[in-house]
Amino acid sequence: MQPDETVNLPIERLTETVERVFEAVGSPPQEAAVIAEELVGADRMGLHSHGCARVGEYVAAAQSGRVVPGGPCTVAHDTPSAALVDGASNYGQVVGRFALDVAARKAAETGVACVVTRRSHHVGRVGSLMERATGRDLISIATVAVGLPGLVAPWGAAEGVLGTNPFAYGVPYAEGEVVTDFATSTSAEGAVRLAHERGQRLPEGILVDADGEPTTDPGALFVDPPGALLPFGGVLGHKGYALNILPELVAAALAGYGAKDPERPSNCLLLVVIDPAAFLPVAQFKALAGESVELIKGARPRHGQRVMLPGERETEHAAAGGATATLARTTVEQIEAAAAQLGVAGLIAA
Repeated sequence: MQPDETVNLPIERLTETVERVFEAVGSPPQEAAVIAEELVGADRMGLHSHGCARVGEYVAAAQSGRVVPGGPCTVAHDTPSAALVDGASNYGQVVGRFALDVAARKAAETGVACVVTRRSHHVGRVGSLMERATGRDLISIATVAVGLPGLVAPWGAAEGVLGTNPFAYGVPYAEGEVVTDFATSTSAEGAVRLAHERGQRLPEGILVDADGEPTTDPGALFVDPPGALLPFGGVLGHKGYALNILPELVAAALAGYGAKDPERPSNCLLLVVIDPAAFLPVAQFKALAGESVELIKGARPRHGQRVMLPGERETEHAAAGGATATLARTTVEQIEAAAAQLGVAGLIAA
């Protein structure tokens, strides 16, 4: 297979196949629909590290018991403005939406709400939660403690210790929304894995090998002993490192997990939701935020460049794809393999 070989698939058929796969592995239909919507949605935006390339991984996690499909999400403890959500080891996309609903209800009553999740699998594209919040005219801020030991080297270290620990926020304004979601490492692990599978090299400054030396070979992350991802920021990577450890110190600890806890799951989400109506009329807030957006977008661009808002490139990518999603052929083959194993009619048979 050529490294860049891709397949264009109708979104409806892809989504239906992924739904069937997750139903076959134990998810109730409404939850299988959530997982499929999230994975296909990430691919539509070009964020393939959090898209359908995860299907095989998620299915294996369910079959091994690391994920409990249909596990009931509950509020383990709460106050008027805060809650600890127990995800019962369900898929992170399901737990994340439940947590957002809890936070939104509390923010409507108190103005600001904070929710932390425990016992949750991989949350996926956190930006999706931010979009759902802005769709309710809410401001949202989130970060995730991915898990330990991780693949990210602390600033100055030669080995991976920390998780990729994403940071995200969403802000509604008069004409739309500003949404960002990024790993606090130089790259998401999934993106490095995809590059490795496709036979691609990485840009310089992403990885170090097991000796702590710079490398552009993504395979260095998946050998024994492994290399490590660096905190984002290049020569200013100490700033990415400072952001990276925040969810470890806060989200994981508030969820009740220590660094050496053998029961700790792969993701602990810290979600803060702000209702602008607690401060001023929502329309006024969105108009004021829109003035800032207008100023930003009106800046004189560099030669050959565009001034874009966070999230704008991904939205344009999805719009350009229309009713189709472009996947690597290896990803399609992995979905087909999972479907065949579970006795589900796959993409080719559809």
